[in-house]
Amino acid sequence: MKFNTFCIVAGNQVCTARCKWCVSSMTPAQGVGFGKAGTVDKDTFAMACRMAMQSRLDTVRITGKGEPTLFPEQITDYLTQLRPYMMDLNGFTFVELQTHGRHLAEEDRVSLDQMKHWRRLGMTHICISLVSTDPARNAEHYFPHKGNYYDMAALITKLHGIGFNVRLTCIMQKGDVDCAAKLDEFLKWAKTVKADQVTVLPVNKPSDSRNGEAYQAAVDSLLTTEQLQGIIDYCNSNGKLVRTLPWGGKVFDIRGQNLCLNYCLTHSPDKDDSRQLIFFPPGTISYDWEFAAAVLYQLPAEISSAAAPPAESLIQIGSVPAPATVTTPDATATDAAAPVGSAK
Repeated sequence: MKFNTFCIVAGNQVCTARCKWCVSSMTPAQGVGFGKAGTVDKDTFAMACRMAMQSRLDTVRITGKGEPTLFPEQITDYLTQLRPYMMDLNGFTFVELQTHGRHLAEEDRVSLDQMKHWRRLGMTHICISLVSTDPARNAEHYFPHKGNYYDMAALITKLHGIGFNVRLTCIMQKGDVDCAAKLDEFLKWAKTVKADQVTVLPVNKPSDSRNGEAYQAAVDSLLTTEQLQGIIDYCNSNGKLVRTLPWGGKVFDIRGQNLCLNYCLTHSPDKDDSRQLIFFPPGTISYDWEFAAAVLYQLPAEISSAAAPPAESLIQIGSVPAPATVTTPDATATDAAAPVGSAK
């Protein structure tokens, strides 16, 4: 089996965003729970890294079923374990972190020194999810419980100062970036805030969902066929196609701005290849976010349960607690952290 992307899940399902159509909450947990993040099984993680190397992948993406930056120490641990594979002549060149960005901006869960350490360990890109150029719309979508949004330009300037490249990942939904004119506006804004790369992808939904409310929110936010076609036509008319990715995503140069028009499909059942190789802690290797049975190896429960957090530290699935103490392996902080994942 050949893979095109290597995704590493950090942390657990707790997230400090409140995306109504949270993709993570709709797809299988694959052993990722709530409360304290479990210890990563190093042998299984090494197996996943070798599989990625066999596919000659050059990029690793650290993401989450929740918000990964709630677990900076685990991110550091992953980077440390990845180092031998980065140093290999045919190893990983780029290491990305997918995040909503708030904790990097506010430095409340991740310190500036930790970010600098990640860069020294080989992290190259910070990929920030958003839905709009308008801070109020991003706040409404991601942080309605906070009522505000951070300064994107200031965050990008800080990340550039550390040595990171920044990719803005715009989730196109009805009412925000949903037509060619709004995409054009987004690209102009991205240049203004000095984003290095832009990826746009439409809101997507799995064929089945473990969260009916999130599924309906996704359905309500979908672009129409006509809207999506208008965006495709805009890219073809205004951009120069510079690369077609193995899963069909297309990279354009539009007035000097890098734009990747992407799609969320992960697997073609008729071919022995897959878009993504996915590692879930403590030790599951999968090739599809959507299907629980798409597992290549899973650490037996008799082994993984030994590293499980105590029952009293768990947050009940489906609850959205009032501001309370959330314990991570790295720190104890007070926040309204909900047991839902970020859009991945």
